[in-house]
Amino acid sequence: MWHNRGMTFVQLDTKQPRTTFTPRKSGAGFTPLVEDGIALRVLKTLSSKLKSFFNTRHDLFRTRAKNTMPSYTTGFTLIELSVVVVVIVIIVSVVLVNFNDVRKNARDKQRVSDMAHLQLAIEQYYDDTVAYPMCGVKSLCYSNGSYAGDIGPIINLAISPTYMRIIPVDPLNQTADYYLYYYARGYRKDPTDSNNCPTFTGNTNDYVLATRLERQPAGPCSFEFMTTALGKYPNLILGNE
Repeated sequence: MWHNRGMTFVQLDTKQPRTTFTPRKSGAGFTPLVEDGIALRVLKTLSSKLKSFFNTRHDLFRTRAKNTMPSYTTGFTLIELSVVVVVIVIIVSVVLVNFNDVRKNARDKQRVSDMAHLQLAIEQYYDDTVAYPMCGVKSLCYSNGSYAGDIGPIINLAISPTYMRIIPVDPLNQTADYYLYYYARGYRKDPTDSNNCPTFTGNTNDYVLATRLERQPAGPCSFEFMTTALGKYPNLILGNE
């Protein structure tokens, strides 16, 4: 196609897309906008770039937050931790109570066994001497405490070492609650007493062997040298009647 502009002929390229101008009023005249196709491609490219930019920033923020902030999705709540602590305290309390009972029972069994072995050795001594032993020169003795007057330590009982190699003492062997081993020559359990409490006879053929068990109430009987142990008297008494 040829267009006549005075003396010059210009050939127009009909293969290029037709350009459409949309007039926009601006100021005193009209300013044409850019081609529609070019503008659309520019907008699409810009939109894609912006979307990619914000996605990248968002992923970066999430990665930093994940690395720097603690995760609370796999932990325990305060209520859950409190419940666990309470359960543990209850279990520990029950275990300790049972454990203390087991220990008391074991000590009582040891006391019963010691009393039986002491009694056997004392009776063997009597069979050979026709008199019950003394604690050295004392007729009253126990395993711990203040030894004065006619009271001595039970480890001096004359059955050792011939009839018993070592004289045993109470597993606790403490005077606060009078968990001790007691021996008294010249005493015997009184059959006329409702509690069978020991009574003084002064006879060398009488004796009393006693202790206090933890898992039983304190006994009602006192010895001459136990007047200060009110409410803590022995509850296991052996001897002749």
